Amino acid sequence: MKRWTIAGLVILVLVLIGFSTCVWAPPVYWGEAIHGRVVDADTGEPLEGVVVVADWKLLAGGYGHGGHLNSLVVQETVTDKNGEFALPEWGPKMRPSFTMLDKAPWLILFKSSYEHGALWNAQSSNGFVRRSDWDAQTVKLRRFSGTAQKRLEILNLVLSLSALQPLALHEVLREKSLYYRLDPALFDHIERLLNEPERREP
Repeated sequence: MKRWTIAGLVILVLVLIGFSTCVWAPPVYWGEAIHGRVVDADTGEPLEGVVVVADWKLLAGGYGHGGHLNSLVVQETVTDKNGEFALPEWGPKMRPSFTMLDKAPWLILFKSSYEHGALWNAQSSNGFVRRSDWDAQTVKLRRFSGTAQKRLEILNLVLSLSALQPLALHEVLREKSLYYRLDPALFDHIERLLNEPERREP
């Protein structure tokens, strides 16, 4: 009986430790603006039309004890002719109970015919104001070189990481003529998503 009591106390302590990281997270968050530049990895030339998605995804259950849930804030934009992009500051936003931002924001970069980019902060933070390690940095994207199957894997990955943002969906859809025959379900799914009212272009 005593052994079970000790085991129960150990489990309770572990659960409390997991939730304490969320309980003591800030009640509200602010996000600083993010600026950057995207260039071709081989030529160094600026890349226009790269979709950039910034996702402040929430972690539930504390560090090492839970998983990522919905996003607190999601933004997207595209690079201009100089390869530059800018995402505005935001906040304050209330933090949902028992959640926190850990290494957010995640940045997803994608342009048709190029490899994707997935970037996040090197260290977790529990501060009120969220910053990106990649602010004011230059990101290099390399042209895709590989099999059709590998490309479809990348497109599916971008779809899962992009928070289903409309600009990202449209950019993935640009490759429909190349790969539809191999994975019609992927492109049909994207078109259905884009027909949903919240994702239609104004």
